[in-house]
Amino acid sequence: MSIPFKTIVAFFAFSLTLMLVVLSVHLWPGNNSMLNLHTWPHEVDANGISEKYVEEVLVYHETEPTFARRVITTKFVRFFSNAFGLSLGISFTLFNFGMLLLTGFCICLLALKTTQNVRFAFLSGLLFWLSFPIMFAFFPTIYSYDDPLQYLFITLTLLAFIDKNYTFAAGFFTLSLFVRESGLLLLPGIFILLNSDFTIQSIKENARKWAPFFVLSFIFIVGKIVAQYFIQDGNFTSDAEDRFAVFAFNFQDKQFAIETLFSFTLVSLLALITFLKEPPSKWKNAFFATLILNTIIVVLFTQARESRLFLLPLFFWFPLAGKYFWNALSQVKNAFAASTLKMSFSAGAAIFIAYALAYNVYVPTAMQLHENWHNEYLFILLTFVLVLHSPFLKTSSKNG
Repeated sequence: MSIPFKTIVAFFAFSLTLMLVVLSVHLWPGNNSMLNLHTWPHEVDANGISEKYVEEVLVYHETEPTFARRVITTKFVRFFSNAFGLSLGISFTLFNFGMLLLTGFCICLLALKTTQNVRFAFLSGLLFWLSFPIMFAFFPTIYSYDDPLQYLFITLTLLAFIDKNYTFAAGFFTLSLFVRESGLLLLPGIFILLNSDFTIQSIKENARKWAPFFVLSFIFIVGKIVAQYFIQDGNFTSDAEDRFAVFAFNFQDKQFAIETLFSFTLVSLLALITFLKEPPSKWKNAFFATLILNTIIVVLFTQARESRLFLLPLFFWFPLAGKYFWNALSQVKNAFAASTLKMSFSAGAAIFIAYALAYNVYVPTAMQLHENWHNEYLFILLTFVLVLHSPFLKTSSKNG
């Protein structure tokens, strides 16, 4: 599909505008993100960035064994800092938000190629920027670091798929693994995209398509194991033991268990609900396969309150997100037109329930309510989802 140049420019300008909005959320004086951390002993410098804290984050990712193996983002941040005379805080901010800008732009392209509709493409791009781990990417407890670069390579992988350029797709996917190895969890979804039916014959027919993926992934996995062996002097057990101990952390008490549940909800609920309302498709199957696998891994082996970890399955939702969200909005609009009184009552009930859950049940464990807009985000999300599941909406849809 050939995309007009003016559409490409419009996508880029749209993504740039939304990037600046999200950056403003992070630098808003009342908020307390990684970029403008003002909790003692840290403070915000004259350039608007908490330079001391960002430098501590970089050093931590260079020295902590679990993260020291992922060097690409750190190398880029230090390179741009040295090459252009930028502070580490400014370099870190520009690099990561630059990666998010390019990812948002590519999401628009991907959605346009998937849906053949410019309106849906813009809406998919908007939903990417409004997704919880992107809008609050550098807030506690999301703590993004090398994720934006991974997101870009994943999106480029899917774009190459759409264009049937499987060599480039394999190359971009391998690069995403070098940034963060968690991308391996996307392999079942990728397999489904390549094989919409699961017969032996279809697998044989598509072997050439997915062979580069699995060959490069196998080489990558072996390389990572060998590298880890030498880095840890042959000790494979310490990191694994730490990972298993995290499950107890996620459910150590009622508050942490609730936060684990809402961490998943904040990221996945809208995609889950909109996909359930749509007919079967390979994108839907890929999403649910990845969602199940990724959720199990996140809950068992990572701190689930770092909600960015739940985002990976949504890369199978973003290409169709605009279309599905538009369908959901149309259902709500039609329901209000059919019965304003009933839907107003439904909306009132949804607001009441959402407020109770967002402000009385969900209490983050590592931050104060006034330091971010997480509760407000959850309130809006739950209100929309509850209205979308109003019995009156279903009735009006059947009547329509």
